[in-house]
Amino acid sequence: MTQDELVRMGRPLLRLRWWRNHHPRIVSLAERAGRSVEVPMETARHLVTSGAAVGFFTRTYIADDLARGKLTVIEVGRTAADVSR
Repeated sequence: MTQDELVRMGRPLLRLRWWRNHHPRIVSLAERAGRSVEVPMETARHLVTSGAAVGFFTRTYIADDLARGKLTVIEVGRTAADVSR
């Protein structure tokens, strides 16, 4: 999936604070999406497993959901503008 596709289809995009600050690329994607929400991790997990939102999680936090097939890893590629930088 490209970043453009994520921005277009991933609404809302959940911002999950699993570190002190959001990674700059997450901030950029959230701004481009125009509709992002910051929610607690467990709330985000519920929304994502029910198909109501998308978010970036640490793999260890969702390892059981991945193993059960409740969640799927989607690789997000770079945009053409990112590659040219």
